[in-house]
Amino acid sequence: MDLGVIFTVILLLLFCTIQSPSQIREYGSFDKNFRTLASPTSLNVDSVTLIASWEPPFYRSLDEAWESESFEENDWNLSPENGNWNIDKINGNPGTSVQFGWLPEQYNYEYGLISKKLSANGLEEVHLSYDLNFSRYSDLSLEQLSVDIFNGNEWIRIGNHDNQNGSIFWSNFFYDISNLVIGNEYQVRFLAYGTNSFYFNAWNIDNIIISYSVGNSGDTLIGYNLYIDEILVGFTDKHHFQLNPYNLGATLVRIGSFVWGYIRL
Repeated sequence: MDLGVIFTVILLLLFCTIQSPSQIREYGSFDKNFRTLASPTSLNVDSVTLIASWEPPFYRSLDEAWESESFEENDWNLSPENGNWNIDKINGNPGTSVQFGWLPEQYNYEYGLISKKLSANGLEEVHLSYDLNFSRYSDLSLEQLSVDIFNGNEWIRIGNHDNQNGSIFWSNFFYDISNLVIGNEYQVRFLAYGTNSFYFNAWNIDNIIISYSVGNSGDTLIGYNLYIDEILVGFTDKHHFQLNPYNLGATLVRIGSFVWGYIRL
């Protein structure tokens, strides 16, 4: 039996309101091979053509919130050594985070926090996001934190932060890394480097997420069952479906509120 996932779209015929993400319903259990399994998003029904369409779900191959309070849980590597990387049990977003602090004072330093190898074979999109907090002491020297991707051949810089524009309160940063990693094994690196760590207090990083979409190219996603008022009206392996007005009857004009989720074979 195929161990893939059927994503279920349930169309509720209510009065012209789109339900918020907090009202998304989830069915079934998580696949042990994936840390997190998300639902389809942005479900919409065209009121003229009656074509239902949606965005495919994203999985998470890495979801690091540092709740384990360790580098070992998700196989992080510190290179060339720990340097000033440590687990901060107080200053997270929320809770715990990973920190590169100023002590012990470092000169002409370069210390990396490097993820385990991840595979992007057979994927369509891969995204990286993280939350960052930076506490500056001074801008008299240039102190930096870069975000790099190893594509199997070389490290490629996709983002860089420094101490020249003040402190950074918890902010989220997002990168589409698809063109760098698809078809390869890859790694993510946060590299703290600079002249003298005395000139900042700490870099804190939390909620490091690598998410991806398989579209219909892998054996994980089979397709979508569509329901109206809990009645199955069709199946598709596309990201759209032509609804039949005869299935809707007199309630046609009331389409507008949707819930979607998934079930597992």
